[in-house]
Amino acid sequence: MKKVTLCFKPVSIQTSGNSTEALIENAKMKFIEQLASKDLLQVDSYSVSVATPLSYDTVSVGQIVESLDGTPGIIFQVNKSTIEVSFASGLVVSGSPALFKPSDCAFRKARKCRTFEEKQNNIWAAGVTGYIMTDFGPVSVIIGKKSRDKVTAHIIGEKKTEKLRADEAERFIKDEPYHFT
Repeated sequence: MKKVTLCFKPVSIQTSGNSTEALIENAKMKFIEQLASKDLLQVDSYSVSVATPLSYDTVSVGQIVESLDGTPGIIFQVNKSTIEVSFASGLVVSGSPALFKPSDCAFRKARKCRTFEEKQNNIWAAGVTGYIMTDFGPVSVIIGKKSRDKVTAHIIGEKKTEKLRADEAERFIKDEPYHFT
């Protein structure tokens, strides 16, 4: 992901009005009208830079990130010295947050699905993704580290989790959102 900063040349607008407030409102309206003409704004300078790499302060489980080569993935575990990211290809990478950058990639492109064997044996392993039904419809989740017989489902993009027993995970987590119907 890249960051673009545009600096525009100053804009002058002539308008009339009875009060300062009326002048400002009329100037705003003229500015908005002229924006559509595309002749008003001229770029004076610009800069293109790489988005800031991640740090331990900015990462969280369920966050969609990209590797430095642009491959999207999802963080499923944050440790003291590394984060663990699963990729759609099935690859799982453990490394420093600085090796990843924030991403605006869609969940469906970044998600790691369960394998055929995992589906056959009803296994929800760390790093795979699915959906849970809420009052507002299906919500995307990534499975975190297992603890004893509990499965932790982290809601994508939020700092919320659902802890489920293995039998509950089998009943409540689905591979696709349309499996709820």
